[in-house]
Amino acid sequence: MLATDLEQLEENMEQNEKEQAEEKEEVKLGRLQYKLDYDFQQNQ
Repeated sequence: MLATDLEQLEENMEQNEKEQAEEKEEVKLGRLQYKLDYDFQQNQ
């Protein structure tokens, strides 16, 4: 039973990786720019 679950999990992981790879190729939203403004000395 455990072996079957692992096989199914691996298949699902491979399918998810394929879908994510396709999304990365298709979706290009441009460059994300942000500023991190935090003073670590004063914890503000």
